[in-house]
Formats: sequence, C-alpha cells, structure tokens
Amino acid sequence: MKKLANYKFYILGMMLLIIPDALTFYLLMPMPGSQNINGLETAYYLDKILWLTRTIGFFLIIPFLQKTFSAKSITAKFTYGGFLIVALTFVYLVGFHFRADRIFYEPSVKTFLSKDQNRFPVDRMVLGVEINGKAKAYPLIVVGYHHKIQDTVGGKPVLVTYCTMCRSGEVYDPGVNENLPWRLVGMGKWNAIIEDAKTKSWWYQADGVAGAGPEKGTILPVIYSEQVTLKSWLERHPNSLILQPDPKYQSRYDKLKNYDINFQTSANEINDGGKLTDNSWVINISDDGIDKYFSWHELQKSRVINEVIGKKPILLAIENDNESFHSWNRTINGEPLTFTISDRQLTDTKTNSLWDWNGKCVSGSFKSYQLLTVSSQQVYWHTWQTFFNKTIKY
Repeated sequence: MKKLANYKFYILGMMLLIIPDALTFYLLMPMPGSQNINGLETAYYLDKILWLTRTIGFFLIIPFLQKTFSAKSITAKFTYGGFLIVALTFVYLVGFHFRADRIFYEPSVKTFLSKDQNRFPVDRMVLGVEINGKAKAYPLIVVGYHHKIQDTVGGKPVLVTYCTMCRSGEVYDPGVNENLPWRLVGMGKWNAIIEDAKTKSWWYQADGVAGAGPEKGTILPVIYSEQVTLKSWLERHPNSLILQPDPKYQSRYDKLKNYDINFQTSANEINDGGKLTDNSWVINISDDGIDKYFSWHELQKSRVINEVIGKKPILLAIENDNESFHSWNRTINGEPLTFTISDRQLTDTKTNSLWDWNGKCVSGSFKSYQLLTVSSQQVYWHTWQTFFNKTIKY
C-alpha cells in the first residue's frame, strides 16, 4: 500500500512539475490556437506560482525514487529516473531557455550618434521622439527585435516599444516604473506582453493597457512619436541623436532587414485597397475616446485625408517618400482648414498657404501658424480588431 501511495505521489509530482510550465509556455508563445483565446490572466497567475509547483512536484517525486533506487530492479531505476530527467529537461527548456526575455535580449549597449556621425541608413524607418527641445530617433528594426527600449529624452524617461507581430510602435511614459526595468514576458492576442518591475503587472504593448496584475485596467500615458524615415526625421530635427544598432545583435537585426521598408506586399492589399485582411496595414488615430482607422492603401493613394474624429477636425498626410506619415488637428483660429497636396507641397485650400511636415505654415496668410499634433499609429488590421472593438473606418 505504501509503495502504491508513493507511486501516486510520483505521478502527481510529475504532473505538478510539467503541466503548469507547459500551460504557461503555451499561453505566452505563438502556439496553435494559443493566441486566439483570452488566457493572459491564467498565464499570469500560473507564472507567479511556478517555483511553488516545481518545488512541491519535485518533493512528491523523491520518496518513490528513493524506494526505486534502493531496490534491485535496474529497469525501474532507468525508467523512472529517466522520466524525471526528461521532465526536468522539459521544465528547463520551456521555463528558462525558451522564455521570451531569453530569446529577445536587452541591448548590451545603447549608442547614440549625431547626424554627422550616424551609420544607420537614412532611408530606413525610425520612431522619432522630441521632448523639451531634445530629439532622438530609434530604428524600427532595432526596437522591433528588442521589443522595448528604456531611455531618457529631454530629461524625461520614455519606454519605446514595437511589436513586429502587430506592426505596432508606441512610446509610453513608464510612470511609477520609470527607473526600474521592464521585462518581455511573451505575447497575448498576438501582441507583446511586458512586465513592470515594481508591481509585476503585465501590459499589452499595442495600447499600453495592463491586462493582468495589480494594475489591471490601468493605461500607460502615450508620448507623442512619429514613424518616419530617418531622412525625414533629420530634415526636421537636424540635431537629433540616432540610436545605433548594437553590434552584438546585428545578426538578429538582419532577419528584419526588409521589415520596415517592405511596403509593396500582398499583405498590404496594394492592388485591392477596399479589402482588408488580417495583415492589411491601417493607420489608427485615437481622440475623444474614439478610434478611427484609415486604410494605408487609401492614404498612399490620396496622400491627404481630411476627416473629423468626434468633434475634432483631423489631417492625415503622407510625405513624398510614400512612407513617412503625420497627423494633426487641422483647426486654426477656431476654423477647420482643408488641406491638399499641390506640386508636392502641403497646402490649405482656403489661402493656398504652404505648410511643412512639422505642421508649420512657412508661407502665405497663415505664415508661422502651427498645427497641433495628434497621435497616430500604423498597425496590422487584426491588431485593431482585437484591441479596439469600436473602431470606425474612414
């Protein structure tokens, strides 16, 4: 009877050793079906007790193994001892070796260079941030591999993020966790999940919402950023510093070498702008609690879109490089202006004044007037279907 009881404890111990780790790994990685279910909170609570389940499981196994190894049966020793070795190897692989933060490492160095010293190609895409008169540019392929870069711009801490599975780039104010590290946990709903060191809450990268933990439901404040070519950014911010690729991870960046410039793809529905599939590209603009998306194909085609979101007149425009886009509030002196592209210049139809890509009028009746920026984000269509169920289409 005692041997049978020990055997049952052995089975229970093996289950506690394997199942919690296996389920956590499944829910946080791109496994078949795992990203189509809402399993983030389950994964969160499992993750917090993994060391407990591993420890209990291991100690439940010990009595049976002691009996087995004190017996004469070599077959039993190899069989049950082998099962334990396989189980421990499995736990090591899914619980440590293949963890997201062991696959996508933090930068070993963060080197910023000036325009004259920069070695990063100017035709590639960056996330640009300007705060208190100081500007920095973060290459998409660099942030895309690391998923997040913690930095300071103009004396203010920033959390620069990008998820290649969602094509979503956003810069956040890290808030109470500003001086503490953030950890890449895995993914949920095909979006990167990051953990703050202070509360151990898990946050979705796409919209900055905490999906699990003490801060569940809290939203990280967005810091205005632009997704443009480095050339466009430097033309408007010549004193900007540019983050250089970390030589240690150059081979990882190379795997994304065409990610930020591969615009002419079937996924972009370039030949059928009226049809959206999961990987179609859209621009989302959020304002007054409303999220409105604009087809990337339509933006490339029309170059300028004059719209209203809530009660706010919005201008969405793309530069002549067909890659760098901007969004502003198109109201001046309480009156909404309508914009167009004329001779490759941004102009308003009321006075034909010329405006630059900083949203500033450079000649005409409105000279020196400045449009106010509005945050916008390029993402895959499936991302906004998942995170914004009240989306309005242009």
